[in-house]
Amino acid sequence: APDDGLITLKLKPEIYSSGEELENFYINKYEELLFKEQIVKQTLVGPHRDELEILLNNQPSRVFASQGQSRSLVLALKLALLKLMEEKFDDSPVVLLDDVDSELDDTRSQAFFDFLFNTKRQVLITGTDYAKRKLSKNCKIFSINSGKIS
Repeated sequence: APDDGLITLKLKPEIYSSGEELENFYINKYEELLFKEQIVKQTLVGPHRDELEILLNNQPSRVFASQGQSRSLVLALKLALLKLMEEKFDDSPVVLLDDVDSELDDTRSQAFFDFLFNTKRQVLITGTDYAKRKLSKNCKIFSINSGKIS
């Protein structure tokens, strides 16, 4: 929600370097960890291990944000990624969401759905109670009860 405060994203890389120094760091680490990586069957070092820290009013959100705020932050990042993909490819991917608003209050939930349906995109959502939501007029809601779809 806009009144939640300032949101800041901070990348916390494994190594704060670039160029040849970074390349040498990873080459040495890969060689050092090769045997261990083969045993555990996963890569133990690399940029995919960097942390993304989300700050809310300059405080770590994982410590200071409520469940609703945390869920809103994650959804905001997903929506930003969706928007970037739509701009880059001039098309929208199919959006699949499961129980997306279970931890959101009604205001946050409605704001999320308003944004999600503000443009033409195909969205599939599962959940327990969407009948009460003000969804787009183009939405179709299917209920599954005792294995029967209505």
